Amino acid sequence: MYMRPLGKLLRRHFLNFHFYAHVMQIYVSFSNSKLDSIKCFFEAFIHDVREWMSLNFLVLNDSKTESLLFSSQDHLSNSFNCVKVGNEVVNVSSNAKKLGDLFDTHLSMDRHISNICKSAYSHLRNISRVRKFLSQSDTEKLVHAFISSRLYSCNSLLAGLPAWPTCH
Repeated sequence: MYMRPLGKLLRRHFLNFHFYAHVMQIYVSFSNSKLDSIKCFFEAFIHDVREWMSLNFLVLNDSKTESLLFSSQDHLSNSFNCVKVGNEVVNVSSNAKKLGDLFDTHLSMDRHISNICKSAYSHLRNISRVRKFLSQSDTEKLVHAFISSRLYSCNSLLAGLPAWPTCH
């Protein structure tokens, strides 16, 4: 309820957004020809958000602000490499985490898949260390809790991606 007016401000700027507790994510789509104007628009919009937050006794944490530019590999632009947020210059990242899922600039999901594999192997090693003390049923519960949950995270976005080589 407290953040509802901020949502109205975002809608007035025709922005798509999500709020997750104390996290705000803003989405803007545009063509490469409008890259410079979008950067100016975004910086002005962030200024408006900072003013609204200040009036409502809130603070935008500049140092935790991330910027990610999605594009095809054919149309990656180097002119949009940073955004000014308050006193911070926020560099455009090559990837960002959203609720534990890792997105990269081309939405290839390569790093996300690699992280899933690393996490799954790590948990399997740990489970193998205590396996002799567990029943079959308890082992299955551990595998489902620690492995399956990782595999199902963001799996609908993985459908249709090019074949991934075996995890290393």
